Amino acid sequence: MNKVLRAAAMALVAIAEGSGATQDCLPPPVQTQAHAICFAREFVREHNDAWPVTFRAEPIPEGWLVHYKPSNSNVRGGAGSVVIARATGDVKRLEGER
Repeated sequence: MNKVLRAAAMALVAIAEGSGATQDCLPPPVQTQAHAICFAREFVREHNDAWPVTFRAEPIPEGWLVHYKPSNSNVRGGAGSVVIARATGDVKRLEGER
């Protein structure tokens, strides 16, 4: 029974976190941290939709460096970083923890 409750709780968390992220991102240029996270969220959703993910962005000369990791500490792997090009919004995955 405990596994069923845990699975149901995880599903609710995924729905709650994903509900605000279903909007399309504004077009480039990517000027803000929130805008960069929007592009990263779309990228992660396409490549890894198994668990809820948290994001942290920092500016770099060519755009934004966005780090992502599972929000549940029980998940192994699934973290990484992407670079979001400021001018084009292109997303490039960096080698990282998988």
